[in-house]
Amino acid sequence: MAFDIIAAQLLMTFIAGAEPVTNEQFNNPDSTPARESAYADALLALEAATVELNTDPERGGASLRAALETLHDYAPELAADDEGKRLRLLAQLSLARALQSRGEPEAAEQIVDEALQDWGATPWPGDRLGPSLDSLVAERRQRLEASGRAYLRLECEPGCYAYVDENLRLEPGRRAELPLGEHRLWLVSEADATPQTSVLLLDQAELTVTLPEAEVPAPRLSNPPRSFAASRIDGPRRRIAPRGLEIGAVVAGVAAVAIGATLWAIDSRCPGGVDPRDIEACPELYDTRVAGITSASLGAAALLTGAVMLSVDEVRVGDERGRQLSLVWRGSF
Repeated sequence: MAFDIIAAQLLMTFIAGAEPVTNEQFNNPDSTPARESAYADALLALEAATVELNTDPERGGASLRAALETLHDYAPELAADDEGKRLRLLAQLSLARALQSRGEPEAAEQIVDEALQDWGATPWPGDRLGPSLDSLVAERRQRLEASGRAYLRLECEPGCYAYVDENLRLEPGRRAELPLGEHRLWLVSEADATPQTSVLLLDQAELTVTLPEAEVPAPRLSNPPRSFAASRIDGPRRRIAPRGLEIGAVVAGVAAVAIGATLWAIDSRCPGGVDPRDIEACPELYDTRVAGITSASLGAAALLTGAVMLSVDEVRVGDERGRQLSLVWRGSF
């Protein structure tokens, strides 16, 4: 335990004594003076939160997490700044140590995993971390290597590129070997002034990111082939049937339904309205049920068919008249 305390003090001394990164310490074409100034302020906030963690673990832990999250907005600057990446690593390790001391091993493991992934393939700094943190880092590194690695490839037009985990820059047509898992991307394109940020899951042997995503080309308009002329799409629209025939079908259908209903109604009745129970006065009864049902069914079919055809044709002809009227109205000027 004493070794851990001494290591923590040495780590805090190193962070407190580190020189803040200034605009002159790196030359990044993707940055601007305003962004470089904001990035330098973000690093100062990271250092202050790391020191605060040693004096007030509860408050300092929340501040340090927020400061680490802020650095995600400065992928171009951080990727080009080795000292900034080192400060981020030391801040992550300080947070992991604090979580260990508070009895939160799972949270400490998660922070160490993020630190190992963010640090990438760069040689690990030689500072002693203390026995407990040294052991945790070694264990998580072994677990990360055992989980496997994969390739991330970028495909895009010349002039575009990507930053991965604010650590490395990926050029078009190139690929980077990364641990399996989630990675943060900062995509830059000459066609889009605003960088695209995303989190992707690398879970296969090679994953290709395309910028921009392929778009389905719009169909080309051309003159219709001659075979289309017979359909008269652009000419006057023809009726399904003559209007008189459609009206006749409706009228005939109504009449047939009426006749069928009448025949059905008088079925089993006596002619002349005599009581059908009086056998002498009514020796025979109407047997018209089948004829009534048949007539009503055929009439309903004719009525429905005629009504549908008439409705469709009237709508189509109405549209055609409207179009002709529109043409005449425009031509009057």
